[in-house]
Amino acid sequence: MALTYSVEPMGPRPGKFYIRVYPRATIRREELIQRITSSTSVGSVDVAATLDAIDDQIIEGARQGDFFIIEDFMGITLSVEPDDPITDPNYTIDPAAVKVKVNAQIKNRIQQLVRLGFQSAADFQKVVAPVRLPQINQVFDVLSQQVGKYTPGGPLDITGGGLDLPNDYTTDLANGVFFKAGATETRATIYQHEGDQRITCIVPTSVTAATIDVIVRSDYAGPSVKEGKILGIAKV
Repeated sequence: MALTYSVEPMGPRPGKFYIRVYPRATIRREELIQRITSSTSVGSVDVAATLDAIDDQIIEGARQGDFFIIEDFMGITLSVEPDDPITDPNYTIDPAAVKVKVNAQIKNRIQQLVRLGFQSAADFQKVVAPVRLPQINQVFDVLSQQVGKYTPGGPLDITGGGLDLPNDYTTDLANGVFFKAGATETRATIYQHEGDQRITCIVPTSVTAATIDVIVRSDYAGPSVKEGKILGIAKV
């Protein structure tokens, strides 16, 4: 499968363009754990515990001002940005008035291996016009107030781009939000829209798997259905 991209104008800068890559899916933590487990002899509990331990060490170290370089994986640094420009040479940090940013950079080994995976022009699929494609950036479980979680029978807030469904989605059942666990897909039937960047729907009570994939499909009133998905959404 080729990487899909388009060349699009760069906003108000005439004659300038950028390459837009269209993601196949968004991978969440639970899906990453499953993939690591299936490709190694390490159990899922141990993989999850290791990921948690890495997070804990980075958080604690960053609070103390440590910078991290995890060889062949990533580098993590910390920066602090005040809300307003500093004009006082005796300025001291006010935690309520600054943004704390963690900057992560993928290391060279991963960059090189990904780059080597593209051997020919056939590995890329260029589209002339921008593609209308549902893109899910995040799901939010309204009942538990948690990102990346879902509650059977509860409302789920989906945000991203291109999330507008055609007007006939209530009768054309190829369009809508779908929840997939293994080979089983279940479609949501109750929706509320907010432009093309948000869909709120009710998860059917029959959806009870430990982890699911959330899929949005829309034909945008055209001849073919496009889909976007986010993988590894865990049940509360």
